[in-house]
Amino acid sequence: MMLKNRLLTAENFKTSSWTGGKTTELYIHPLGSNLKDRNFDIRLSTATVEIERSIFTKLPSVSRTLIVLDGEMKLEHQNQHTKILDKFKFDRFDGGWNTISYGTCIDFNIMTTNRRASKVTPLLLVERDQIVLQSCIEAEASFLYVYKGVVSLSGKNEKYDLRDNNLFVLDKCDVLNIKAQENSEILLIEIFE
Repeated sequence: MMLKNRLLTAENFKTSSWTGGKTTELYIHPLGSNLKDRNFDIRLSTATVEIERSIFTKLPSVSRTLIVLDGEMKLEHQNQHTKILDKFKFDRFDGGWNTISYGTCIDFNIMTTNRRASKVTPLLLVERDQIVLQSCIEAEASFLYVYKGVVSLSGKNEKYDLRDNNLFVLDKCDVLNIKAQENSEILLIEIFE
């Protein structure tokens, strides 16, 4: 998969309702694939969970990672494990498991197929913090999701300003300087084959 730096904003996303709230698809690969047909390799989305108890749709052959952005959620995977998640805690699980969630929250979902694995790293930056990030060469795909805040990215004669709910697709071999313009909450997502 060949990636190039690309900033995705609300105009690029698809939001829909489900029985427990709303979900917003931020990214799906390959282009033209969809969740309904399960013909994707990578799907990133956010969701609001507005009901206290929700039964997850079974997604056999899909590896899932769910990260809580705000609120708290308890995930019960029948005959597997139970995990309580609060801000920036996550759980990895098989989409084919029988899963029930308890609690209301805003979450971030990573779904992969074909034995891909995901890694997520929360980055909590204070205003004026600066870090240098090199997209992992081992990763098939890397993304930065700004949940809250404003950051500037610069590298290779390019400069981007990311704000709340922006997703940045990272070039596989890029080095980026990240500077927080205000306190910012960011996720670094890496996908591995």
